[in-house]
Amino acid sequence: MSKEKGHIVSEEMLYRYWAGELSESERLQITKWAQESTDHQRQLDEAQIFHLDLKALANLNQQNTHSTDQAWEQFRTKNNIQSSTNKTTPLPTLILRYAAAVLILLTVGWWLYDQPADQIQTATTLDTQELQLSDGSNITLNHHSQLSYPESFDSKERQVALQGEAYFEVTASKEQPFVIDLLYGQVKVVGTAFNIDASHSDRIEVSVDEGIVEVYTTDQSLTLHAGQHAILNAHNKSLTEEPSPSTTTHNFWRTKQLSFQNTRLSDVIIALQDSYAVRIVLDNPQLSNCSITVRFEDESLDNILEVITTTLGLSVTTDQETYTLSGDGCN
Repeated sequence: MSKEKGHIVSEEMLYRYWAGELSESERLQITKWAQESTDHQRQLDEAQIFHLDLKALANLNQQNTHSTDQAWEQFRTKNNIQSSTNKTTPLPTLILRYAAAVLILLTVGWWLYDQPADQIQTATTLDTQELQLSDGSNITLNHHSQLSYPESFDSKERQVALQGEAYFEVTASKEQPFVIDLLYGQVKVVGTAFNIDASHSDRIEVSVDEGIVEVYTTDQSLTLHAGQHAILNAHNKSLTEEPSPSTTTHNFWRTKQLSFQNTRLSDVIIALQDSYAVRIVLDNPQLSNCSITVRFEDESLDNILEVITTTLGLSVTTDQETYTLSGDGCN
């Protein structure tokens, strides 16, 4: 357990943070804790690597019959890892050794399963990475993501495999479609620009900036055009096209840019919560209809909120991990 500045965080909480199994207040606690020191952030990053490896292994094991929660429980029991009362600060070395072992299993299992022998595996940890494939397609990998691809595309399809999140700018070729294999789905394109977020345990998100993207499961398909967004549910393997938000944030991890054009404050808040993993509330419901036009690039959340509140004539206070915007109306 790690306890500093009033925040108590166990290794199990770190794992469940990435598994999407914490309450909103617990997630905010983890986020605040990680911001307290680089060591805390390192532990959170290591937990994500472990979660991604364990999640993929669970999908390989026994024809996907075990959930990540079951896999974690089995692993914890076998290795005598206690729950939130466990008294240790960093993630145990034992966990990291097993995570490495799991990664080896993934390398010979999921990454190489039904793939040509000349596959190249590229994995990121704390930083993003830009790649250019042999066909000229450009791919940006988010942190803690993995991509498998051939040295050259010699078959009828340009096939790669992704775990985590990546932005694709695919060189057009009608004769040789570009296919991305995911843990429980597939994306096929001819030539386009889009983002795939497969870093969550419960869903995969596909957001299209240019061109046309086809998303597949074993028994369903969906065609997306520029500006459209879809979610693939991990539990029932369903595909759902989501309404295009007035402000998209799927490129924030890559560009660090947020742009609002006559955007309602309620939508601005949703975008900021998604981008910075915080909770922001309005103490006056009427403020949700205030609108603002502004653009931010690589700014801290505090600076962004200062600009917004100054522009609209509001004030901001912080209580625990919640930001509250107050005011009688908009300027």
